[in-house]
Amino acid sequence: MKWIQQMALAFVRTKLRMTAVISKKEAGKQAFRLFCTPQFRNRDAVPPLFANAEQISFSFAGETIHGFRVNPGGRMKVLLIHGFESSVVNFEVYAAGFAAKGLEVLAFDAPAHGLSTGKRINALQYRDFLLEVMHRFGPVEAAMAHSFGGLALCLAIAQQPVLPPLKIALIAPATETTTAIDQFFKIAGIKDPEVQASFLQQIHTISGRDATWFSITRTLGPITAHSKILWIHDTDDRITPYADTAAVREIHNPHLEFITTSGLGHRRIYRDEQVIAKVLAFIP
Repeated sequence: MKWIQQMALAFVRTKLRMTAVISKKEAGKQAFRLFCTPQFRNRDAVPPLFANAEQISFSFAGETIHGFRVNPGGRMKVLLIHGFESSVVNFEVYAAGFAAKGLEVLAFDAPAHGLSTGKRINALQYRDFLLEVMHRFGPVEAAMAHSFGGLALCLAIAQQPVLPPLKIALIAPATETTTAIDQFFKIAGIKDPEVQASFLQQIHTISGRDATWFSITRTLGPITAHSKILWIHDTDDRITPYADTAAVREIHNPHLEFITTSGLGHRRIYRDEQVIAKVLAFIP
């Protein structure tokens, strides 16, 4: 961790502790806002493939969304979906591969990410954003999603069971939100049970659901009833732990293919040549 990140983390911990002295409920609210706030925005230069693609902007929930359409009019539409603190520009190699196969590629930065505006995002907002993209630019027949984007995609599909059959490639998806929350509590130094309870109450207040509901494992039943999933996960992933996939790996469903890798972690996995080749082969 860089020294500037260490200083920022120390400041956050101190601020939350001071707030908790006054109000544990308010400390929980502040912690949840922090949980939903990307601390890094990918502003890498737009690679040539996207720079030469059709540029698309539209309004969603008060924010301006920016994205790209590669190979318009292709024989089917595939949607690329990035993770937390990431951007679609990181997936140029997938866009190029799909376009070379004659597919139309849709790729948008979610609110608070990349070229899109906004400061915060939660799983429901990401879900609704993806549903809006599908409504505006569909029908989408295939999708590839990484990390937090995988959770949002599965929530979106489970929310709309009338969507046409899809081919879904999940790379290191955020399987269980409860794990992400536990990791956040450790990083932010949140040990007080009342502050944790206030944090979890924010989720219930916003969604009407407990944190356990935000689970890809929970959504697999309705999704695999009409869609096919390729799931690739690394044993050394420390962001979306491999252990969270135990229940998924035990599922014997002809519509679900699970592939295990090792030594790639959470981000190198989607850049791995063998992983790229498997995803491109899965989505015809």
